[in-house]
Amino acid sequence: MKKGIKELEKKILDKAYDEATQLVSKAKKAKGRIIKIAREEAREIEEEAQNKGKKLLGIEKKRISSEKMIDEKKEYLTIRQKIIECLKEDLEKKFIEMLKNNEFREWVKSKCKEIIHTEKEKMVLVTREGDKKIYEEIVKELENLSLIIEPIESGFLLRGEKTEYDFRFNILAENLICENKNMIVSILCEENG
Repeated sequence: MKKGIKELEKKILDKAYDEATQLVSKAKKAKGRIIKIAREEAREIEEEAQNKGKKLLGIEKKRISSEKMIDEKKEYLTIRQKIIECLKEDLEKKFIEMLKNNEFREWVKSKCKEIIHTEKEKMVLVTREGDKKIYEEIVKELENLSLIIEPIESGFLLRGEKTEYDFRFNILAENLICENKNMIVSILCEENG
């Protein structure tokens, strides 16, 4: 009977050992599968993160490129505006010089005559004190035109009852440049690269 119990005990222990071995083997396989799944998921997450990183990097490169282009355009426009301002000042000075040399006299006279004829009313030529003598001669030669002095910029205004024509030299220079701005800029770009 002792021998039977020992055999039974041995069988139970062997069976328990076999079951434990199987459980350990199953646990190792499960562990391997879990690790494999975890690695695959980690690889997928890493690829996703890399793709998002590449997209963000692309967006950042585009933003930097756009900012650089905007800065270059601002610099170009600033330089262009400074050139146009210099041209405007030079043109205004040239108008004043032409006025003082009586080179502008016939143009002013014809403009006044044309406007008086078109408006069919008496007009007033408004100018500054420094240019009074030049415009007095023109006013004497034209009918329906009188002269008054006001503190205005160089040039003149032609006023009627309802209308006013502005011939101040800074406005004339600005209009002339605006009409020819594209041509001026293209010439400057060609000359200066």
